[in-house]
Formats: sequence, structure tokens, C-alpha cells
Amino acid sequence: MASLLVGETTSAVPARAWTADSFVAGGASLAALAGPAAPVAAPTARAGPPTPLLAAAVARDSAEARATFPVVSVPAPERRSGTLALGCAVGGLALIGASFAWRELGDRRYDEYLAETEPERIEDRWRATRRADQLANGSLIAGEALLAGAAWLYFVHRPHDAVAVRLRPDAAALVVRW
Repeated sequence: MASLLVGETTSAVPARAWTADSFVAGGASLAALAGPAAPVAAPTARAGPPTPLLAAAVARDSAEARATFPVVSVPAPERRSGTLALGCAVGGLALIGASFAWRELGDRRYDEYLAETEPERIEDRWRATRRADQLANGSLIAGEALLAGAAWLYFVHRPHDAVAVRLRPDAAALVVRW
């Protein structure tokens, strides 16, 4: 069995030897990492190139691994556009800003209502004040709802193909996106 010394050795730590059987698809197996190190005749300063026997074993194991576990390609998900979420956010911010303007108008109309002395115009001033307050409250609530909708659209909403299944005679793949 061919072996290769990997890593530098020090006086306190023995060098680890990797055998041709411990390589799987170009990487070390867990058994080689956890098992005891093979005895080494003489410490070396650094690892050398793999031997031809070891390279052949790695190539054989890689080919077996590819035959046992075929690569199944799954198409990349389409990039989602955030335009709708951005539109909702901008609309929500505009409505929230408008609610402050309506509130200021309602305050001015209320001041006019308080200053009014003619009985027939007092009712008109009160209705104008109530209308401005209702518009301020409505635009604030709608703006907050649009901002919440924008956050949901951008962070939570996923396309309809969140689960994809690919079946072939020699392989199967299940993709779940969240």
C-alpha cells in the first residue's frame, strides 16, 4: 500500500500519513482524519508530490464517486424584481407625509371654527375640520399598511415554485427554497 507524508513534523507531534485508500474524490475521508497515523520512518520538512500509484487511486475513487452520485443540475431561480415592494414603500411614505399636511390643515380649520362668530358658518367650519382630520387619519393608516405590505413583499413573499422536483431514470432532486 502506497503512503504519502502530509504536513510538517515537529519533535512533539508525529506526522500523519495518508494512504491511497483514505482518499475519496480528491479529499481525505473521515476515517483517515480520525484514525491513528501510520508509522513514518523519517520526518520530512514538507510533503512531496503524490506518487503515481496514489494519483491513480484518487482518480479511480473520483470516477467511482461520480458514477455512484451523478451530478443533477437544478436551474438557478429567477431573480425577483423588487419593483412592486419599492412602489408600495414609496406610496406608503407619500401617504404618511400627506397625513401630516392634512393634520396641519385640520388644525387651521379648527382654529377658524373656534374664531367663527356667525352661527350659520360654525357648522360649515366644523365639517371642514372633521373632513381634514378624517383624511389625515385615513392617509396615515393607508401609508402604514403600504409600508407593511412593502416589507412583506420584499422579505417574506416567495415565488410559487418554492418547491421543485426533478426526476430522471438515474437520479432525483428535491429543491426547497424559503
